[in-house]
Amino acid sequence: MQNSFQKLKIKLPFLVGFLSFFLAGYDASVNTSDFVFGRFYFFIALLNIVCILVIEKLPDFTKILAGFINVTACFISSYFMFQANKKGLPFAYALAGLMFTVLTYKDLKKVLSKNVDD
Repeated sequence: MQNSFQKLKIKLPFLVGFLSFFLAGYDASVNTSDFVFGRFYFFIALLNIVCILVIEKLPDFTKILAGFINVTACFISSYFMFQANKKGLPFAYALAGLMFTVLTYKDLKKVLSKNVDD
């Protein structure tokens, strides 16, 4: 039971990233007809799925790489939504980008300290 809970705990941020970017891609493609932006979101959602599949083999590398991808995607999304005169979404994506930045920094710090100790 504990083992499956730990696996879910590790994969949960990628599932949330997949869901949010997939829904944003769908919204951009269907509702606003912005296919370039929609494809960008779908690509980021696909990268999150790839991270879910690879995380058990390369857990440290995958967490840090996915963190950088999600940070970049969140800030790019925030910028594009600000340019599209959205009201609250740019701030939500900027906040998500800040949270991903903090989490990625903590993961990177943990990996670097583990590698120094070895």
